[in-house]
Amino acid sequence: MMQPSVFWSIIEEARSTKCKTDEELRQKLVEILVRYPKSRLVAFQQRYLGCISKAYRWDLSVALGLVNGYLSDDSFYDFRDYLVSRGRETFEKIVADPESLLEMVDASGEVRFAEWHFASTPVEAYRIALGERQDNCEIELPFEYDWPEKLAGEWIDINDQQQIRNKLPRIYEFLVSKGVFDS
Repeated sequence: MMQPSVFWSIIEEARSTKCKTDEELRQKLVEILVRYPKSRLVAFQQRYLGCISKAYRWDLSVALGLVNGYLSDDSFYDFRDYLVSRGRETFEKIVADPESLLEMVDASGEVRFAEWHFASTPVEAYRIALGERQDNCEIELPFEYDWPEKLAGEWIDINDQQQIRNKLPRIYEFLVSKGVFDS
């Protein structure tokens, strides 16, 4: 498997180009990955999936769902995908302290994130390296990955304001300020 420092350096190389949109960032990452052999693309995707799994946590899921008012399985995946695209520092900070995602709240009072589809970038890079068009090439990077069966960490009841106040106090105060919870 790819070393974490190598994985994150590839992400940072793409981010250093100061792309204006998330799609430009994704395309820049594809341009970088196309230089690598298939074995390195497989290692990159394995490390990516490890990051996605590491962020598969109750506290992060509940924090994001409470801040945004709704969270589906798909949108939680998209958020974790997007979180990886923000780089190592942001990823590790938010996984270690899910309440720090409040720093990502925009003027609308929500955490906005793109449906970035980062997981497809190694496959897309491989297709380009082979000279194949994306819509007519059925290539999968060969490896097995054991997805976590359940969210890590302690379950948090989103309907229990006292539990939220105890486990996620900054999220609780944020929701009080939005008028979602009474103080």
